[in-house]
Amino acid sequence: MILSVLSSPALVSGLMVARAKNPVHSVLFPIPVFRDTSGLLLLLGLDFFAMIFPVVHIGAIAVSFLFVVMMFHIQIVNVQSLSDSAWHGRPPLLALQKAKVSS
Repeated sequence: MILSVLSSPALVSGLMVARAKNPVHSVLFPIPVFRDTSGLLLLLGLDFFAMIFPVVHIGAIAVSFLFVVMMFHIQIVNVQSLSDSAWHGRPPLLALQKAKVSS
């Protein structure tokens, strides 16, 4: 019973990491995965691994994923800052180059 209570939300959250459209939601969904996996490790009697697992994963994977999300945010701001005058029937790549030169 306890195994299914901990493993089901972990599996659903793990799937939602890949299926989430919003990058911020993709960052938040691993939190239940880390919590439930630590609970499963505690049930197995692996206390040390249950304490180390979230520290390593939250410290390494989640922080690097947040860095990637911040980099995407910069790119989204640059693309959104294009004015309509930059397009003028040009192919998108040329319009982006013009916008980078002008800003």
